[in-house]
Amino acid sequence: MNTLELEIARRRKGKTRRDMASAIGKCLNAYAKKETGKTPFTDEEKLALAAELDLTMEQFSIIFFDDKLPKR
Repeated sequence: MNTLELEIARRRKGKTRRDMASAIGKCLNAYAKKETGKTPFTDEEKLALAAELDLTMEQFSIIFFDDKLPKR
């Protein structure tokens, strides 16, 4: 996971960590651990974040799969 790209995407959208925690139904501390890579996101959380941040498939691949998803 690319934690820096996730933070950049979040900030670009004007979202706080608290906003993102709410989007995945976690407390701020739990989300912070996930954003910094200390705890992994579940697949459901990844999808919720992608929707919240309006990520493209390319951005989703870069952030959550180190750009290793197959290209269309």
